[in-house]
Amino acid sequence: MERPVKFLASLSADSVTDMELIKSRISDFKGYGLDGFVFALEDYSDDIEYMNDEFIKKVSEIILFTKSEGLEIWLEAKPTEPPEVGMLSSWLEYDGGTVKQCCSPERSPFDYTNSAVLIDSVLERYKSGLSKEAYGYLAGFTSEVPDFSGQDSEYPAVPWYDELETEYTEEFDGDIFSNLKSLFEDNEDASEFKAWYWQKITDRMGETALISEWCKENEKGYFPQIKTNANPYSQVLQTGSALQYLRRFNLPSVSFSGKTAVSHFLPVSVSSLAKQFGSGTAGASVLGGLGWGIRPGEFEEYMTRLIECGINMFVFHTSFLHLNYKSLSRNQISFPTHITWKKVVPQILERLREKAEDETKRPHKILVVCPTRAIWEHFVPTSDKTISYDYSQNVADICGRLYEMNRRFDLTDEIIFEENADFSGGGMKLGEAEYGTLLTVPGASFSKKGMVAIEMAKANGVRILNDIPKSDTEIIPLDQIRQLTKEVVPISTVQDSWTITLPKENRFLLESSYKDGSFICEFNVDDEFDSDLTLLVTDNNNEVSINNILVRPIMNDCLGNYYNITSNVLGGKNTVMASGGDRPVFCLVGDFKVTANQGYRGFDDRQVQTRYDFTVKNTGMDSENNMIRCGYPFCRDYVSAKKVIYIEENINKPQIKLDCSCSAVIEVFFDNESLGFVYEGSETLPLPSIAAEERHLIEIHCYPSAFNAFGRHRSLFGDSENSSGLNLTYGDSQDLKFTLWKIPRDIELIQEF
Repeated sequence: MERPVKFLASLSADSVTDMELIKSRISDFKGYGLDGFVFALEDYSDDIEYMNDEFIKKVSEIILFTKSEGLEIWLEAKPTEPPEVGMLSSWLEYDGGTVKQCCSPERSPFDYTNSAVLIDSVLERYKSGLSKEAYGYLAGFTSEVPDFSGQDSEYPAVPWYDELETEYTEEFDGDIFSNLKSLFEDNEDASEFKAWYWQKITDRMGETALISEWCKENEKGYFPQIKTNANPYSQVLQTGSALQYLRRFNLPSVSFSGKTAVSHFLPVSVSSLAKQFGSGTAGASVLGGLGWGIRPGEFEEYMTRLIECGINMFVFHTSFLHLNYKSLSRNQISFPTHITWKKVVPQILERLREKAEDETKRPHKILVVCPTRAIWEHFVPTSDKTISYDYSQNVADICGRLYEMNRRFDLTDEIIFEENADFSGGGMKLGEAEYGTLLTVPGASFSKKGMVAIEMAKANGVRILNDIPKSDTEIIPLDQIRQLTKEVVPISTVQDSWTITLPKENRFLLESSYKDGSFICEFNVDDEFDSDLTLLVTDNNNEVSINNILVRPIMNDCLGNYYNITSNVLGGKNTVMASGGDRPVFCLVGDFKVTANQGYRGFDDRQVQTRYDFTVKNTGMDSENNMIRCGYPFCRDYVSAKKVIYIEENINKPQIKLDCSCSAVIEVFFDNESLGFVYEGSETLPLPSIAAEERHLIEIHCYPSAFNAFGRHRSLFGDSENSSGLNLTYGDSQDLKFTLWKIPRDIELIQEF
C-alpha cells in the first residue's frame, strides 16, 4: 500500500570504496523507518574517478543492495567538471539614474547548456552504464536548480539575458532599452512593461530546466533542489515567482533551511501545484543548514506543519558517510545517523505518517489567487516601501488566517488561473483539482480574460470572495470542533532515590591548532588518574604522537583511527601531534570525567558555559543529577537511572510522566520492559495496571543533546543558532556552551479522565 508521505535520507558520501560501510548505512536507514535515500557525493576524494566504468559499477551495486532492502533510491546529479562558460551571467544595474548592463565570468542561470551538459555527462552515462536491473529500479535524480540571485552589485540590480531585446522588438515593435529605467522606479505607467519583463525572466528560467523533461521522457522522477524565499515579494529577485517557476516541474519541491517555523505560502504553493498540474507529490528538502541542537519535539512540530501544508515527500539533509573535520565544519547536522536521539526517529516518523494520512482525508475546496502579476507591476528592487510589498503581505496574512481557522486551501495566481481555469463540467477546476470557493487576494491584477473567468466561476456556483470575512463562518461553515479537555489527576507514588549508572563511555573533544606542518592539541590529566585512555583521530594521518612518542592505531571505524595512549599519558599537560593527511578532529575516549576547572555559569534557560580549561579525572558523581557538572559535557552516550516505586491503591491505565526539559530524549523501562521514549512535547507513556503495594522497577536512559557531542561550542549563541558545527582553530566566543543534561529528580504517575 502506498504510504501517504515519504521520508528519504540524503547519504553524503566522499567515497564509494568502502562498500560495507555504505551498505551498513542503507540498512540503518531501513531500521530508522525511512522509505529510502538520495545518494549524494560531497567532497568526493576517492581513487575511483567520478563517473568512470568502475564508479558506475559501484553505483549499480549500491542500487541493487537498496532494492534488496526494499528502499527507494535517488541519485544526485553533479557535473563531472564545470562546463565551458557559454552565456555569461548578466544583469542590469541602476546607478544615479542610469541603467548599465553588467556581466561576470560566471555562467548565466539562463544558459540552456547548464542542463544539457549535465544530461549528456551524467544522466545519459548512468542510463547506459548502470546494469539494466539497477537502472530499472532507480527512482530518479535530483540536482540543484540555479536562481538569478547571484549578482554581486552595490546598486539596485535585476537579471538580464540578451535575447530579451529581440523578444521585445518582435512583440511590441519597439526598443526595450528606452523602458529599462522604469524597472527601477515606482512608476504606475510602467506596470505593463514590468509585468512583461518579469514574466519573460521567469519563463526563461523555467525553460532552462531541461533535466525535468529528460527524466519525464525516460520515466524517471526528478526532485529539483530549489532555494527561494518564503514570500512572493522576495521571490522576484530569485525565481521571479515560485508559483510560476515550480509549475515547470512534475514533482515541485523547495528547500527549507534551519529550524525556524515555516510560513504557509511557500509549502502550500508546492503542494497546490503538485495536485493541480503535477504527479500529486510535493517535495521538500529539509534540515539543510541546521545545527546539532534540534530536539525531537522541535523536529516533530516542524515536520507536522509542513505536512499540514500538503508536503508529502521529504529529503532530510544530511547523513554523512564519514564524520570528519570536513563534514563537521560544514555547519550541518548528520541526520539521522549521528544524532543522539536516533532511536526515537522511527516512532516520530510513524506519528507523522498518521498525521499525513489524516490530511489526505481533508478536502481543499478553497482556491486562493495570489497577486503575482500585481507584485511584478509595482516591483522596485531593494525597496520594501512599494505597494508590491503590501500585496505580498496580504498573501501572508490570508494564508495565516486560513491556517488559524483550521481551513485547508490551495494557491494559484492570476496568470495561472486565467490560462487554466476550467468550467466545462460545472463547478470550477484548475488542472486536476476542483474548488467551491475562489478567494482573490487584495491587489490581484486580472486581465479581461481573468475577469471573464471569475464571472464564469460565479455562474457555476463558486463562492467569490476578495478577503476573509469578519465572521469565520461566512467563508465556509466551519466544522464543529469540540476541544475534549481531559482531567489529569496525579497518583500518590512512593519512590526511592535514583540509583545512577554513569555512561559506559565518555568523550572529550580537543581543540587544535596548526603549527610547523603539524596539527597540535593539548589536554590536562589529573595526577591520580588511573584508567585506560584512547585517542580518536579522524581522517588518515601519516604520523600521530603523544608527548613526542609515536603511536600506532589499534583499530579504526567510520569515524577514524583509535590509539591506546594509556602508557604515554602523564599527569599534567599532554601534547598530541598529527602530521600528513587532512586536518583531523581529536577526541579522547574512555571511562573518565572532564572537569571544568573554572566551573560552569548559566547562559540561557537551556545552556551553561565555561572556558576551554578542563582536566581529565577518574569518574565519580560530583552532582546529584547534573551530568554536565559530573564531567560529561561532550558525551553522546546515555546515563541510566533506576528506582523502585509503589502506590497504595489499585490503578487502572496509569501513565508515567517525566520532565524532559534537560534531556534530548528519555527511554523508559517498566520492570525491565521498554515502554518507549518521551521527550519535550511528548512527556507521557501508558503503564500497565498497577495493584496496590506492588513494587515495580522504573529505569530511564537519558540521552544528551547531539550539540554537546558535535556542535560549535564557541558559537555566540550556542545551540540556539540554526547552524552549528566545529571550528577548531578559532571561534566566536571565549566561552564554550553546552546544552543542559540532567536526570529528572522524580517521576510522576497520573491518570486521565
